[in-house]
Amino acid sequence: MSKNTLFLKAVAFLSLGLNSFSFGKTFIIPIEGPIDYVQECIVRRGLKKAKSNQYDRVILEINTPGGQVDCMLEIFEMLQKIQIETIAYIQEAISAGSFIAIACDRIFFKPNGVIGA
Repeated sequence: MSKNTLFLKAVAFLSLGLNSFSFGKTFIIPIEGPIDYVQECIVRRGLKKAKSNQYDRVILEINTPGGQVDCMLEIFEMLQKIQIETIAYIQEAISAGSFIAIACDRIFFKPNGVIGA
């Protein structure tokens, strides 16, 4: 297990609170680069897979300078509708990336992580 995967599982565990004893099933969706139709499809496919395979939560690993507003709005709506806990794990979430992050149930930052419009 890589250090990054282990760290993301630790984030998921801590987000559950101190009374939880299980990691549960966590699905990780990377958002890397500009927000565009390709990223929208990656998120849509990841959320569908997480839902159909009954994952307990989804972590969006966000590293984006922003991007297309229409694609961001589609991702935002998907995150608002899904009945699975969503966690934003931010390295950089600028512009459209910050809106995607606030659509999640929880937000965590990598060391030196950045968010902004």
